[in-house]
Amino acid sequence: MCSNGRCIPGAWQCDGLPDCFDDSEKKPKAKSKCGATFFPCTSGIHCIIGRFRCNGFEDCPDGSDEENCTANPLLCSTARFHCKNGLCIDKSFVCDSQNNCQDNSDEESCESPQ
Repeated sequence: MCSNGRCIPGAWQCDGLPDCFDDSEKKPKAKSKCGATFFPCTSGIHCIIGRFRCNGFEDCPDGSDEENCTANPLLCSTARFHCKNGLCIDKSFVCDSQNNCQDNSDEESCESPQ
């Protein structure tokens, strides 16, 4: 929100164009507060469902949910599927006819439809 009350899309903030017409968009926004089960994207504007962190897909517009995933101890918890290449994905992505692991290991042991 601009200081004059006008709202602009978050991606327009600090893009070099005067969308607010009052310099307020150049001031960094306070980081949003995400609920306990949510992950705050680095941009501070978006929150994603916590289990989407390190799922092999960029759910945050800035891709921050997929950064530093190898250091994340929850990355390969028992609630996730362990891909052969070291990635971990949500178990709901296994056998969905999509190469979510990027090595197709999530689609290898699936029953083919008859």
